[in-house]
Amino acid sequence: MSTFQKILVATDFSDSASAVYDFTEEIAKNFEATIDLVHILKEPKYFSVDVHTTSLPIDESTKKKYRNSIKEKMETELKDNIPEKYRGKTILKTGKPADEIKACAIEGNYDLIMIASRGEGHSIFNKGSVTEKLMRISRTPVWSILKDSATNLKTIIVPTDGSDVSLEALPLAYSLAVKRNAKIELLSVSKTNFINPMMGEFKPYVQKDEAIKGYILKGLQEYIKQGTSKLQFKEEPKSANEPFQLEDKNGNTVDISIVVKKGDSAHLAVVEYAEKNGQLVVMATHGHSKLARMFVGSTTTNVFRNLKIPVMTIKPNFAK
Repeated sequence: MSTFQKILVATDFSDSASAVYDFTEEIAKNFEATIDLVHILKEPKYFSVDVHTTSLPIDESTKKKYRNSIKEKMETELKDNIPEKYRGKTILKTGKPADEIKACAIEGNYDLIMIASRGEGHSIFNKGSVTEKLMRISRTPVWSILKDSATNLKTIIVPTDGSDVSLEALPLAYSLAVKRNAKIELLSVSKTNFINPMMGEFKPYVQKDEAIKGYILKGLQEYIKQGTSKLQFKEEPKSANEPFQLEDKNGNTVDISIVVKKGDSAHLAVVEYAEKNGQLVVMATHGHSKLARMFVGSTTTNVFRNLKIPVMTIKPNFAK
């Protein structure tokens, strides 16, 4: 089962970025984690805009003075937002934000990156471009959080097509569900049938819901048998239509349900269902599909772009 002992929080000091701190203390308490703070400077535009100089190039003394002021700002932000017990260090780097955050996470052997989904104004997270790229390239799980997101987790949504690739998100979701006393819903999509539109032959959806649920359960059973997740069924499910429980080696249990959502588009179906029924979506960033071509990398990207609740992403082992 996954755990989060070292967490890297990325900030640009914007209001949107500060939304992450609503979650960090709870996660730190849940996992007894250390929280470090990272900020990325961009050159040369970063300095030319924010130092308000009128001549270029900027001398090294000015750069050093500015870096020191940012470092002090980071220390203050860390002190103001992270309890001393869980407070780590601040890290200041220069370069392309997503690339530097990824490298920092690998170098520091972090278990989780927490970052705002959107930025504001001159923010380095403007329009979510940094977060979106980080989600695609990071080997470390990324938890992206929108401003004003609910911190209580009652239901965690894991989109899946029953493949091992998609189910690699399950251990992360399970870890959080145990600590936050939440349930997990394995969500698949029954897509509209556009293949056979002739009158009298048209079937509104490619597969029946019952068949999809059975397929998801079979995929889960095969995934559990591999043993990599270190999870097991508390009791073997009698039906894919009924909730069941998974159990870890410490005897903790989480309620699991399989849900099918109908829709023309996989990502829109996931977004619509998750916003109404969950507080967090946990999903893999790459994949292939055995079922109706639902689970591919573009689905994850589009879910991120449209979803108004937090998203946690993980790169499957084959893509690392």
